[in-house]
Amino acid sequence: MKKIFSLWAAGALGLPVALAGVSAVPAFESASIYAEAKGKASEPALEYRAAGENAWKTSIAPVLSPEGKELRGALWDLEEGTQYEYRVRQNGSFESGTFTTRTAKVPIARTIVLTQESFNGHLELNESGTPEGYVRYTAKPGTILLADGKHHDAIRGKGARYVILEGLTIRGGNFHCINLEDCEDVRVLNCDIAGFGAPELPYVLEEGRQHLLTTAGKGVVNHESGIFISGGKNVVAERNFIHDARGRSNSWFFAHPAGPNGICICKCDAPVIRWNDMIGSDHHRWNDVIESGGNGEPWGGPKRDAEIFGNYLAFGDDDSIELDGGQQLVRLRFNRLEGSYSGVSTAPSINGPGFVVQNLTMKQGEEFGLVGSILKHSYRYFPGRIFVFGNTMVNNSKAYVSPFGAKGVTPEQRKLLKLVSRNNLFCSPETPQYKDPELKCDADYDFFSGMEPLEIKSPVHEKHALRGTPDFVDAANGDFSTKGALKGEKLPVFGDTVGIPCMMPMRPLALKTSVYTLSLDRKILKKTVTVTSSGYDGRFTVTHPEDSCIRVTPASGSIRPGESVTLTVEALPEAAADARLHCSAFLVRTPEGLSRPVSVYYDDRDDAEKVALARSKVVYGEVKAVSKGEVELQFKGVPEGQYYLAVWFTAMPNWAGIGFPGGKLQRVRILRQPGTNFGWARVNWGDTLVRDSGPRSKVRQVCMPRKVSGDLSFRLRRPEKLDPKPVYCALFHLPEEFFYAPQTLTAKEKSLPRPEK
Repeated sequence: MKKIFSLWAAGALGLPVALAGVSAVPAFESASIYAEAKGKASEPALEYRAAGENAWKTSIAPVLSPEGKELRGALWDLEEGTQYEYRVRQNGSFESGTFTTRTAKVPIARTIVLTQESFNGHLELNESGTPEGYVRYTAKPGTILLADGKHHDAIRGKGARYVILEGLTIRGGNFHCINLEDCEDVRVLNCDIAGFGAPELPYVLEEGRQHLLTTAGKGVVNHESGIFISGGKNVVAERNFIHDARGRSNSWFFAHPAGPNGICICKCDAPVIRWNDMIGSDHHRWNDVIESGGNGEPWGGPKRDAEIFGNYLAFGDDDSIELDGGQQLVRLRFNRLEGSYSGVSTAPSINGPGFVVQNLTMKQGEEFGLVGSILKHSYRYFPGRIFVFGNTMVNNSKAYVSPFGAKGVTPEQRKLLKLVSRNNLFCSPETPQYKDPELKCDADYDFFSGMEPLEIKSPVHEKHALRGTPDFVDAANGDFSTKGALKGEKLPVFGDTVGIPCMMPMRPLALKTSVYTLSLDRKILKKTVTVTSSGYDGRFTVTHPEDSCIRVTPASGSIRPGESVTLTVEALPEAAADARLHCSAFLVRTPEGLSRPVSVYYDDRDDAEKVALARSKVVYGEVKAVSKGEVELQFKGVPEGQYYLAVWFTAMPNWAGIGFPGGKLQRVRILRQPGTNFGWARVNWGDTLVRDSGPRSKVRQVCMPRKVSGDLSFRLRRPEKLDPKPVYCALFHLPEEFFYAPQTLTAKEKSLPRPEK
């Protein structure tokens, strides 16, 4: 195999660099390394070892910063509270340094045990600790701290230092639950956070306004967060369960989603987000599970020196996680991303480098099943580099989107290497999109499955692409690790294994579940899951979002090494008001907050009675053949109102031509669930650009309904290359009416007249 690491080094760009000092920013399991650069350099290298060891380990070669002033690299697989030596080579000589990784064990100077009375509906973190002694807030088991509804947040820390919030169960907060502003060395550990934000409100369908949730007409509800982190440094969010925001996000059916998040972060140096569970639900889905503030700013998102490891991020209407913004040595590793529109957004990567390493993305889809890309790099161009190594990404839409908004990029910027992709496993029906081959990307040795044929538009990408069908351990039950190791290119630290090395999220917990996801339906309402201990000795609880149509028994228990416990997972049809694919998950959780998540899908989309109830206000029309490839959609006596147009196709097109009375045919998009080849689809009336009324007002593309009444007729021409026959048509008010169960026909619909052949 060829050597590629010189391509990643600053010397390969022919830029003048020389070493004049080094520094480290350690986290718990990884570290950022900086080296001052001056003069001309050749093939920089980065090595490290634990203090007292003889052999040096080699890491990925450091990268020259966009402004050319320093080299930036990362170290991996470190132990907590351990001293390390490192050295950076340039021009044939080494500069070395030492550091000690962060530790979970910190000294406590004072513990404050909160009660509902002392909490009194709100807590200001006015008391700070010191490095020699933190101030720790906790509560007795079973205590629920209820916010009073009068404050912006349930807990607010502005400028707090050396504070720990641990073991708190918190409900409420008018906007955020925990708001940490310009805090340093504050840790939020093992907390149960829910019930925050604005209440669930109906969609706003007023002409000229965005179709998003609003609060009393004051604008878009967005960025509400279980934990909001803005500014400061060394903030830790670890082992928290965040769920059941009061409100919900809007779907991509209307416009770009806006709504609550599990965590939102911006401007913070060296944050750590690890081993958290952030689970949305049917009626309380996230916007982004982890959202970035200031996407297009150098301070945006995790900003710099971030460690985001071992999280379970589930059920959002947009991204599972945004790393957007500075992305300066931001490291995303060992996470499981499930059930959102897109997986990872690295959009701008302004400073770089950013790392997306050994994560699992699975079962993508927002609340109506719409799916975006697994990895999304689409934004205007910024020079920060992105490394994507050893991920497993399984979805039914785009594998990779990397346009990088190359318009206006200078000749000097085109010389900079933007993306390096190695040893990733893509299981997807659509090929990667490298839209601007003039930007310097190095994508190779990735494994592609389900793409026939594999079409990479640029000849410089994926020269050694691997093809085939991966032998997953148990894909049906959510285990997307492979039985036999797939081999790609040998990389420092990460080796040559393609895809994830084991099931995600990776956590230091000696408990294992027999499945990682399970499916229930109206015929099979109940299944069992076995929990096995390979070393854990203690109690556990089983918990899940409150908005859920599942029950798991027993709800708690004890387990010893070598023992197993059987859990019964049952769907509750009476708790499932809509016929849809219900998304939920439960956690087998220890008292310390470490857990094993199992996602649960209950499918009752074939319940025609529920579907008929949901469509009780739908206005049906008739499809009449006009000519080959063209039909007329006729409606009579339509009550005045705002409507969308739906058509049942025997085969799904991506676009069609629609002709309004007295007008020409217009080409419009067809919105359908990916992976469906027949059923109901939205025929777009036409997108509208509107300005929302929020404090950060911006113009957005919005799908608007049309105000119609009386007798109507429309011409519909299908694409000539396909044969998607329109059979039925309808006018509807909200996507819930058709898009929870787009392939189900009610008895009334089956009796509608069909067009003549």
